[in-house]
Amino acid sequence: MKEHCFAIINRVERNAVIKLTVYYAYILFIAMNTREVACQEFWSQLDKDTRGSLQFGSDGSIYSTNSKVRKSTDKGESWIQIAPDSIYGRTFLTESGLLVVCRPYVYELGLGLVYVSDDDGNNWRKWQGMHASTVWRDEIWGEATCFAESRDGTLLMGMDGAGVYRSSDNGLNWHWAEPEPSAHFGYGIHDILVVDDSVILVANNEGLHRSTNNGRSWVDTEFPYRRPWNIEMNSNGTVYASTQGALYMSEDKGITWIPLDFESGNFIVINNNDHIYAVQGLYGSKLYKSLDSGLHWEETGISGRPREYDSFYSLDCHPDGQLFATFLNGGLHISNGSTTVGFDPYPLEQHAESYQLLQNYPNPFSEHTTISYSIERGGLVTLAVFDPLGREVLSLIDGERKAAGMHRVELGSLRLNPGLYFYKLSFDGHSKLKRMIVK
Repeated sequence: MKEHCFAIINRVERNAVIKLTVYYAYILFIAMNTREVACQEFWSQLDKDTRGSLQFGSDGSIYSTNSKVRKSTDKGESWIQIAPDSIYGRTFLTESGLLVVCRPYVYELGLGLVYVSDDDGNNWRKWQGMHASTVWRDEIWGEATCFAESRDGTLLMGMDGAGVYRSSDNGLNWHWAEPEPSAHFGYGIHDILVVDDSVILVANNEGLHRSTNNGRSWVDTEFPYRRPWNIEMNSNGTVYASTQGALYMSEDKGITWIPLDFESGNFIVINNNDHIYAVQGLYGSKLYKSLDSGLHWEETGISGRPREYDSFYSLDCHPDGQLFATFLNGGLHISNGSTTVGFDPYPLEQHAESYQLLQNYPNPFSEHTTISYSIERGGLVTLAVFDPLGREVLSLIDGERKAAGMHRVELGSLRLNPGLYFYKLSFDGHSKLKRMIVK
């Protein structure tokens, strides 16, 4: 009888375990499929072959290159080839409508040819002087990585291995844009940004560099990271630069930089409403967005990519606000709707906070550091420094009325002994605390 009871109990336990296992498997199945549906709601695949950054015309046309130069007038639904098979490579489209294709450098031939069309691909011509040479820098060497057109029509081309070249006669003649002797100007050029009528920024392996004469000469900026990848600017003139591990902003045309509280990757784009979309991590898999100039960030759903693809290869924003992305293993995708007009499949929660306290930079510091904060409306602000025991050791702002916007406070190390400290911002009845280290 006793053995019979134990047998019944064992059967009941086994049945309970089986039911529990089936239940959790069902929950996991629902979660995975919900995740997949959520991603499919955000992205729709256009093709499996396209990989790389896109170029957008003023009329909404899209230009893409793989092994062929192609154009789409229906947002990637269909494509037509607009160049012979012999013309392929990175494609750039200038503000004036000049279409530039840079064929990759071929070591055996010593060539990195550049072709141009000013009639939307109907006719092509080769730019002279665009090939490797034993006389380094007298002729353009290497492969083009980025292209820009300044406000006065000057063409700027970043070349991997050769720096930046400029042309003031629509590409007939090119000259090396020589940096100042004090500039640590590297030659792995990643991006070029035209800020205004005279200021241009260049991101390369050595940092961010600035020109105030349309690219004739360059000087270093105070950018704190050696390898910036991507530079973007919003409608207010605020510049954002992404690195493999951080995101920075500049409100003075690239002279000084402030770190944002976000771990960035290679790609950032800004739409017409100044909403920022950024991929986190080097060739990362998560897409984040900020609706308030980079102060707050939220992930766009469970994942920013379809599940079957590993990581982003490029991210672009169409003039109407739709996002285009390519993935290392997954071709071209488009977001399902505009990011500027009523499209928000994963809306940001409304932040009750009316202020933001950023991490001081540099940190740790030995001479001076900058504490930055922002408030959404004017009000009384208090900012103080405390030791690890909670004792106030320094008052930086004592209940002063500040206007809405971003503010910075400079702090010198002579006012503090080496060690760990905390700084606290109080505003609107709430407070935030961050730590810093004096070396």
